[in-house]
Amino acid sequence: MPVFIIFSEKELFEFHRPRIKLLVESGVDILACETIPSLKGYC
Repeated sequence: MPVFIIFSEKELFEFHRPRIKLLVESGVDILACETIPSLKGYC
C-alpha cells in the first residue's frame, strides 16, 4: 500500500512560494505548474 504524506494547503504554499518568487524574479519565460490531486474523502 502506498504511503501518503499529507501536507496542509498552507504548508504547500509556504514551501513553494519562495521558489516560485525566485523563478519569476529571475525572468523565466514559462512557469508550468502541476496539479496535486486532493486526498480528501479517500483517507
